[in-house]
Amino acid sequence: MGDIIRVNFNKGGFNEGAVEGIGREAALVKYNTHRLPRERSISKFGELPYLPDGKGWPVCSSCGKPLTFISQYNFTEAGLTLSKDYDLLTFYYCFDCKPWWDVAGRGFLAKAYYADPLVKLLPEKLAAVDDSGRGPKACEIDFKVFRDYPSAPEAARLLVLEEEVEKHYGEKYSPEVRGKIGGWPAWHQLTDTPVCRHCGGAMRLAAQIPSGEAHGLDWDGHGCMYIFVCEELCRRDAFSIVLQGE
Repeated sequence: MGDIIRVNFNKGGFNEGAVEGIGREAALVKYNTHRLPRERSISKFGELPYLPDGKGWPVCSSCGKPLTFISQYNFTEAGLTLSKDYDLLTFYYCFDCKPWWDVAGRGFLAKAYYADPLVKLLPEKLAAVDDSGRGPKACEIDFKVFRDYPSAPEAARLLVLEEEVEKHYGEKYSPEVRGKIGGWPAWHQLTDTPVCRHCGGAMRLAAQIPSGEAHGLDWDGHGCMYIFVCEELCRRDAFSIVLQGE
């Protein structure tokens, strides 16, 4: 991974320049619960996603039931980059299978698109609406860009920090725990970053969805959903998920 920086630190302090080197651009999710997200290519929770016509509504590859549309992130709107070819990430989840870690892409779908205004989208009448109450509350989302930093254990691995210096780092830097795109995961438990199931390459955080925010979602264990993207985005569906409880 390009983030690893081997630096020798003096006891009792750390190299601020090296810390900046592992910082990542991120965008905090800000919920507009008073606006229904009707427009198909904007950032949102719930309602109708950007889904080109012709292939039907996504279904769970494990149980065959329709997936629940969770959220959509337009990285260009946020001032960030998903990849050189795609600017939109859509995320669906199966609340019947409830996958908590990705092995073969079962039980969810995360996919990248280029939000082309000329593309014909799946008609509303063909959308599979989840009326079970398990899905998100429909709302538009905006973003606030900031610089995000890894947890102290992750920074200690990347920067080869001594224990005392790791503690000093943790007093000053930490990943944002609220909903965001980009940046570093704020793990509820141990670090558990997956590798790409398609190419075996490194992955980075694409989105973080904690329980208990204005979207109304409450993952199992009142946990947090982490969506990871292949650093090379080797395929449009080269995403993985990790769900950790508190």
